[in-house]
Amino acid sequence: MEQEKREMIIDAAKRVVSEKGFSRATLDEIAQLAGVAKGTIYLYFDSKEDLFSSLVLVMHDRLVTRLKKATENLSGAWEKVKGITYAFIDFMEKNRDVYLSMVFEAPSLKNKKIAGAMHEKLNIIHGLVLNIIEDGRQTGVFYDDTCSEIQAALIEGTINKAIFYRIVHGKNMSLYDIYDDIVYIIQRALKK
Repeated sequence: MEQEKREMIIDAAKRVVSEKGFSRATLDEIAQLAGVAKGTIYLYFDSKEDLFSSLVLVMHDRLVTRLKKATENLSGAWEKVKGITYAFIDFMEKNRDVYLSMVFEAPSLKNKKIAGAMHEKLNIIHGLVLNIIEDGRQTGVFYDDTCSEIQAALIEGTINKAIFYRIVHGKNMSLYDIYDDIVYIIQRALKK
């Protein structure tokens, strides 16, 4: 019950932040949307910044879960790269406004504990991509004459930068439109 209420508050914060951004979101609006009293929020979070930090971590958890599920039933390294690429784009398309707020307004990045937790989650994603790279190298799908860490960083960086660029510069354009371009770039760089 307690965890359920905490998640309701975080989900309400996600919706309010999606609409207004972090700086204009109020705890009153979040409480109303969550169906709790404003004081109830303080039973779970020390401040608006603490709630936002928790939202950032929850969003990263959801992304990690989405990326893992995207590769579960796929065979072959190249299919998994395409699956992760699509899953990342899909997640960001559905959470575009929260992502923008996280990037441009994230007070949580100043919190060393939260920054450390986010780093851990990014390492999980990196490990997932690295495992795909290693599989692709062993099966002869990917080049094996360069560093696998660099290959994984290339995939992650290409996806992240393309999504970031499209969200910031093409606000009304669908992220799904860049899937083929991203896959093509990664294919040209890694696939034999």
